[in-house]
Amino acid sequence: MTLSINLRNRQFKADQFRAVLTYRQSQIASVQQQKNILFDVRNSKFALEQAQAQVQAAQKARDLAQKTFDITKQEQVLGAKSGLDVLNAESALALLESALDTAQTNYEKKKVDIDRAIGETLERTGVSIDDARLGVVNQ
Repeated sequence: MTLSINLRNRQFKADQFRAVLTYRQSQIASVQQQKNILFDVRNSKFALEQAQAQVQAAQKARDLAQKTFDITKQEQVLGAKSGLDVLNAESALALLESALDTAQTNYEKKKVDIDRAIGETLERTGVSIDDARLGVVNQ
């Protein structure tokens, strides 16, 4: 006959301590993930605002280059400017149109990035999880 009396259940206390530790670690991870999401959304919003300002600046610069080109072309007709001046103005206009296209592309990318950050990508693109689960394509 064997009698076993546990005065201190060390295994139970160790399991309890491990469970409490795991719970606290998961709480810390959850808070850290929330902070990361908030940081990502703020950065995406700031980047979108910057990209929008770049588009506006590029648009104004292109408009100015267009006016400069038009004036230079008129001055050439009147004999005040040479063909080289017109060519230089046209080249500057082409460069600024390219810069505007680049700024607009960057702006569209930032819009997609903020949709990703706030979790609206599927809604904006019209993708339904239920349709995907069923294998049905509506669009």
